[in-house]
Amino acid sequence: MVSSLLMRIALGRDLKEAAAWSPALATAGTRATLLPEGHTLTPTPGL
Repeated sequence: MVSSLLMRIALGRDLKEAAAWSPALATAGTRATLLPEGHTLTPTPGL
């Protein structure tokens, strides 16, 4: 079974933030993103 997740944060009727996640779209099992630069770190295969 493949599930997905949608998260929304609102203040009153104003949408402030939204995020959608689906394992079908994942390109790595583990990932870290450094903000605000947006650099992405993923594990090295075989280590």
